[in-house]
Amino acid sequence: MIGFKSNILACVVSAGLMSLAGHAPASSESPRTLYLLRCSGCHGVDGSGSKTGRVPGLTGISKLLLHPDGRLFLANVPGIENSGLSDGQIAFLLNWALDFWRDRSFNQLGPPLTGNEISRLKKIPVDDLTRLRDRIAADLAAQGINLGSNPAR
Repeated sequence: MIGFKSNILACVVSAGLMSLAGHAPASSESPRTLYLLRCSGCHGVDGSGSKTGRVPGLTGISKLLLHPDGRLFLANVPGIENSGLSDGQIAFLLNWALDFWRDRSFNQLGPPLTGNEISRLKKIPVDDLTRLRDRIAADLAAQGINLGSNPAR
């Protein structure tokens, strides 16, 4: 658990330092640029994640949208909550990531996230994000959809 906590702390500190240093993204930055600046330190430039850091890879991330609480999960992961991005920028970035790393075998994933939706979802208390992801994974597995293992375990 120490490796996981220290990795999360490093990501949060990194995002905070970029904001303090004046690197807060302008609204004209591409979602890929936002990803590289705000997410790649933990998830990797290629989205593969980190087994030692217990950070999930992003391949197939769009399968989360097949579950009613998938959007809630995405809006509340620590890197999103502590990114220093506006809710609109978070929606912009997440929509790009969901498409870029999506499982192409699923066509209907619902409407794109919006800044208003991100704002609303971030206000819903999530006591245990790992337990939420495990529940989502179990529910999807019961439907024959493999979300993959949870690296936080």
